[in-house]
Amino acid sequence: MAVHGGRIVEIGGAIGRGREEIEARGFIDTHTHDDLALLVEPGMRFKVSQGVTTRVCGNCGVSLAPLPDGELPSR
Repeated sequence: MAVHGGRIVEIGGAIGRGREEIEARGFIDTHTHDDLALLVEPGMRFKVSQGVTTRVCGNCGVSLAPLPDGELPSR
């Protein structure tokens, strides 16, 4: 994984070695419905506190995308 400016910018095995390497561990939640939660709670503390570092949203066809600008659905 390549990180630049505190954000993941590339994922893959062909990236090569970086200037700095860290030991990173986490849990990938492969089936979530967190689209709305991400908009309401951008820090996603309830996921991070469980060790989740990556989420996959919308993979079952249930997603908020596309969401018109300025429109936030009710919870």
